[in-house]
Amino acid sequence: MSSRKLVSILSEIIEERNKQDLKWGVQDHDPLKWNAILGEEFGEVSKSILENNSYNYREELIQVASVAIAAIECHDRKIEAAKESYLPR
Repeated sequence: MSSRKLVSILSEIIEERNKQDLKWGVQDHDPLKWNAILGEEFGEVSKSILENNSYNYREELIQVASVAIAAIECHDRKIEAAKESYLPR
């Protein structure tokens, strides 16, 4: 894959993350909730495969990647907050 194509795909994922933040705001879920959200999104990928809908398949994959990034962002925020709570003041 060319780096230009990779940048294009990553740009789509970032755009989707921005849409999610506008729609839902910052999401701070526990890992179980993130797993449920990712499971739902993965289910949409599976549905598009069963329906042989290649356009929705790709769009749903972008959403899965975006939700996974949101979960990582949440995890990192929680780790950072935990570190800060242990720092001497």
